[in-house]
Amino acid sequence: MGRDAVVKKQFRANARADDRASYPDVHTGRRAFLGELAMIAGGALASVVHLACEPMAGVVEGPSLYVSAPRSTLTVGESVQLKAHYSHPLDGDGDVTLASRWSSDLPDTASVDQRGLVRSKAVGSAQITAIWGEFEGHCLLRIEPPGVHKFEIVPATASVGVQATLILTAWVDLVDGTREEVTADVSWSSSDPQVAVVSKEVADRGHVTGVTPGQVAITATMNTKAGHSANAVVTVAY
Repeated sequence: MGRDAVVKKQFRANARADDRASYPDVHTGRRAFLGELAMIAGGALASVVHLACEPMAGVVEGPSLYVSAPRSTLTVGESVQLKAHYSHPLDGDGDVTLASRWSSDLPDTASVDQRGLVRSKAVGSAQITAIWGEFEGHCLLRIEPPGVHKFEIVPATASVGVQATLILTAWVDLVDGTREEVTADVSWSSSDPQVAVVSKEVADRGHVTGVTPGQVAITATMNTKAGHSANAVVTVAY
């Protein structure tokens, strides 16, 4: 081995020894020395806790743990694999997903197993945490309703007498194959309240009362971003 090669090898050994003195063997899960983490803007000490679902590049210069996700918004019933990454200024990044302890602050909204696999269960938000040694990483996930395959009023056509009441119901078929009644959760309206009116009271939503003979369209609208709507034709007879 030439002299230059020996010098380079010794330099790397010294650098590794200095590194371990500052950050005692975090690879075995023992407490990492935090006193030499880089200072972030404003003079605060850089934290080992990441709140984003991706690396905070350019902010934390010391050893840290972050959690990554393919996306931060899921629909109910969907699953997604999270990853825990250990980042070190000299060692680079390492996948510690299977070595981490995983938990959810709201397991009824989104649960996570010890492999980092998340299953969304209900609409809302949940924070998923990975712990590896003394390091923590977090990822906030938003859970939205499943996609709508079909939205309809049952029955789609009906007749009712003057001063009589007809009950319509609203149903939604979701992309996950489930079917739910959402009569009390949608907005109702009549195309001509002088012919027939539909109740807006929560307990009586979908209740249509005939006023005068004629024909109207009763509309139900889901209170979502997409605003899915459905119509039923109601004939008011004598």
